[in-house]
Amino acid sequence: MKQGMEEKNEIRLKKATAFEKAIHAAEKESEDEAFTMVRQFRSLKKQVLATLDQQDGASSKVEMMLQELMVQLMSLENHLLANEIQLQESIEEAISEFDSKVSEIVKTMLERGDMFFRKIEEYEKNFYQSLTEGATADMDSFAQNQEIAIADNDTNKAKFLGNREEMHLQCTNFNEGHMGLIQNKEDHMTNSMNTWMKTFGGQHTERQYHRNRQRIVDIKKVIEECKEEINAAGEAAEYEDEHEGGHDPYGR
Repeated sequence: MKQGMEEKNEIRLKKATAFEKAIHAAEKESEDEAFTMVRQFRSLKKQVLATLDQQDGASSKVEMMLQELMVQLMSLENHLLANEIQLQESIEEAISEFDSKVSEIVKTMLERGDMFFRKIEEYEKNFYQSLTEGATADMDSFAQNQEIAIADNDTNKAKFLGNREEMHLQCTNFNEGHMGLIQNKEDHMTNSMNTWMKTFGGQHTERQYHRNRQRIVDIKKVIEECKEEINAAGEAAEYEDEHEGGHDPYGR
């Protein structure tokens, strides 16, 4: 039983390690892809904004360039959000698949554990039966040879073997104590396995929930920062256009 449980547990641990490794790899791949897209857009934005000063008097050209840059920014946001949604769906599917596979392993371990403890209970039942039969035989022998036993000056014989009701009570208590220990061991094994199953999956689900929310916040922050920079560049270009020489209020 021990060997079989250790083999199954080894498989469980390997699958858990491989699962976590795959999750982290998927997260890193998605993050790297997102960083690349953001870096490429920022490079494009830098180039476009750097050319605005060269568009003297071409306000329509400046506006068109900024609008195109804003379109590219919205496209970036859509791609980043779509990638995050795809990653989240893939991870949720992976968690569900992992739970299904490991549940079968844990189920097999629990079944083997159940067989083991039923066998232990059977041993305890036979032991209790032998104990009570032995105690009864000793008490019967003591009752038949009580005078000889007392003459041996063995006070324990009179104390224990002379009280049949107390002897049976103590044998029963002894058996119940053993059965309680067996039940506690089985409960500990069962609870440990079930708790691990619930906790492992639950922790990953909760972690993904918070990671996903943070990624969305980060994406929105990057987009807003870029949008503000583009709008600021557009306002600056408009201001410069309005204050060119032809608009001097003094006609100079």
